[in-house]
Order: sequence, then structure tokens, then C-alpha cells
Amino acid sequence: LESSKPPIADGGQNPSPDAEDVVIFRTDSHFGDFERDEHGRVIFNHHIAQAREEHITDEVMALCDRQERAGSVFDTAHLLLGGDIVTGEGIYDGQPWDTDLPVDKQIDLAVDVFFDQIQRLSTRFPTVQVVCVPGNHGELRVSDASSGANADLFVYGFLDMLVRQSGM
Repeated sequence: LESSKPPIADGGQNPSPDAEDVVIFRTDSHFGDFERDEHGRVIFNHHIAQAREEHITDEVMALCDRQERAGSVFDTAHLLLGGDIVTGEGIYDGQPWDTDLPVDKQIDLAVDVFFDQIQRLSTRFPTVQVVCVPGNHGELRVSDASSGANADLFVYGFLDMLVRQSGM
């Protein structure tokens, strides 16, 4: 993404000093992680990760509704993706290669979930800014991997492409 300019909405951002911004910081979504408690019950998997992210979007929208009823005006939503969006494979000693989802499916699900969130935000706010930082769990730890070998970067690249192609 270093070689491309960020997609900018027609007219650019035109924030009002009287309006408020919404900031959503997401990190460690861990699509692909799978955890059981001491009784063998599943306490985390990709279904739970997806539901959690969707719930957060719902809660943000409900909070904005309440704030608008109280007189607030919003003009920008900032979605900050702080990395470890995917769990990856073989990231730490003892992590099974057989995760809840293989890394390609982790990427697919993360792209679907966060693109849906960007679409929802863009229908609600005049401007949506998305800032992305890769995490260590996205690293593809194979010999001679480049610094760009990070599944989080793949998620962000797909999101960038989809936003450009969507016309948002």
C-alpha cells in the first residue's frame, strides 16, 4: 500500500468544528483462534470472533443514536485496526498448524467482517477513515519471508481494494 494513495471520498474530508468524531479501535480479533475452557467447552472460535466484531459495530451505532438524540452531530468515523486480526499459523511454540480456520480462510472472514463494518459506517457518517497496523500473529513465519509476509497486511490490502472498487 506504500505505493498507492489512500482512497479519498469526493470532496475530501470536511470536518465541522461543531461535530464530533467516532473512534473505534479494534485489535486482536484473532479470526482463526480456537480455545476451550478446563471443561472442554469451546470458549472462542471464528464464529465468536465474528459475532464479537458485529456486536461492537451494533453497539457503536446504538451509542451514536443515543448521542444524536441528545443533540450531538457526527461527521467522521475512525476505524483503527491495530493488528492480530488473524491468528495465523505456527506463530508460537505449541500453536497447532490445524487452527480453527486455515490462514486463507482467516483472511477471507476478516475481510468480510471489516468490509461490512466499513460499509455500515459509510452509510452513517460522511467520512470514514481506516488506519491499519499489522500485528505479529499475521506474520507468515517461513524461511526467507519478506517483511510484507503478514496476513494482516493481506486483509488490509483487500479492504483497500474493495473500498476503491465499491465507489464509497
